[in-house]
Amino acid sequence: MSDFVGCSNYYNCQNIQDSQYIVNSNGVDFSSFVHNSTDISHSTDVYKSDDVTNSSQIFESQFVHDSKKVLGATSVESSHNILISKSIYNSCNIYGCTDIFSSSELRFCESITASSFCVDSKNLKSCLFCYELENKEYHVFNKPVDKERF
Repeated sequence: MSDFVGCSNYYNCQNIQDSQYIVNSNGVDFSSFVHNSTDISHSTDVYKSDDVTNSSQIFESQFVHDSKKVLGATSVESSHNILISKSIYNSCNIYGCTDIFSSSELRFCESITASSFCVDSKNLKSCLFCYELENKEYHVFNKPVDKERF
């Protein structure tokens, strides 16, 4: 069958190419250990996910690219250790967040850019160790600092 070129160990699948250990999945190429997923490319260890490319250890997520260790997330790119979050780019160790760019170690935050170690915050840019802060730039421990000093 031409739908299964270069494949091994697959079950109940369609459109699989150069992949192995694929179960109940469609549109998988150059991947391995994929289960109940669709449109997976160059990835490994993918479970109940859709549209995943160049990624590994992806579970119950959609639109994940160039990422690793993602669970329950949507629209994740170039990131790792992302849990239950949405629209994450170039970030790591993110939990329960939305619209995060180039940040790390965030919990329950929204619209954060270039910040780290923040919790329950919104609309921050270049902030560190902030808690329950909104609409701020260049803050450390919830206190303003000069841009040059930051």
